[in-house]
Amino acid sequence: MLAVAAQLLDGHHLVYVARDDSRMMAMHDALAMQCPDAVLRLFPAWDCLPYDRLSPQGALVGQRVETLAWLSEAQASTDTNPADDASDHARAKQTAGSIVLTTVNAILQRVPPTSYFQDRSRILKAGDVTGPARLAEFLSMQGYLRTDTVRETGEFALRGGILDIYPAGHDMPVRLDFFGDELEALRSFDAATQRNAGALASINLRPVAEFQLDDASIERFRSGYRGAFGAVATRDALYESVSTGRMHPGIEHWLPLFHESMASLTDYCAGWKIVLDHEVDAAVAARFQQISDFYGARQEPDGADDSMSYRPLPQDRLYLAVGESEAIFETACRMMPFAAPPESENADA
Repeated sequence: MLAVAAQLLDGHHLVYVARDDSRMMAMHDALAMQCPDAVLRLFPAWDCLPYDRLSPQGALVGQRVETLAWLSEAQASTDTNPADDASDHARAKQTAGSIVLTTVNAILQRVPPTSYFQDRSRILKAGDVTGPARLAEFLSMQGYLRTDTVRETGEFALRGGILDIYPAGHDMPVRLDFFGDELEALRSFDAATQRNAGALASINLRPVAEFQLDDASIERFRSGYRGAFGAVATRDALYESVSTGRMHPGIEHWLPLFHESMASLTDYCAGWKIVLDHEVDAAVAARFQQISDFYGARQEPDGADDSMSYRPLPQDRLYLAVGESEAIFETACRMMPFAAPPESENADA
């Protein structure tokens, strides 16, 4: 950990790959104390199994998207205005460095291309003219789920001229008060009590999903799904849900069908140093075996109704190939445990 902290204090930008979530969080907490000026970002893996019927938790996906959007914006700001010091990207360069803390499971999974997150953020402030109905439509396309009461990241609720939203990267949800189409006030509020907690000057709305349910993405999915599984698959519940612009449980496991291409986390961190946790190789091998096992299981008939049949994408569509992971790791720095000093022969004397 001290070596990683030293790199951050020297202004370097790092990707730390832990073998599991607990190791990732332990490193995060240690660095937060040792390097208070550094920018620390978490990129966890989905909390569901490969080829699952369940979706990952919304708060976790929001955290992933927040990090990817931050990295994408960092690339764009460096390209367009490298002297701009109004963000934590620039702050990190001027003081300490930046680090993205992730896991083996997360780095082995493909992500949307870096271009996907460019120009998808939307900053709202009092006085903006953006009707609540139009904003609700925008939120739905960005992956937010409409509910009666907002309690979790990625949810929003619309009641007349009041729109509640729980944006990615926020500790509390936000209440937007409209007068007609004009945004009059922004306030954070407690998700449990629904009581206002304090006024806000502005909020930055980033996507809370790794795909978008706009017309182009829906048609791309439909075409890709038919191409991969044939015309018979058009009766699938998943296909029908996406065709009507609706979310479906486990939809994320067909993420590549929403994008023209996919990327890896390291594509967002070009030129950054990669640091590997101890015993990462064993974790990588175990993860690839798990992916293969679950893919094989999904190819077996499950006796479900045809509309509920699970049609898995090939492994290399959603996950890196073994050769790709080896190329990433071969130039990485590896952390080694401290060797215990040999016990003295006279220790018990």
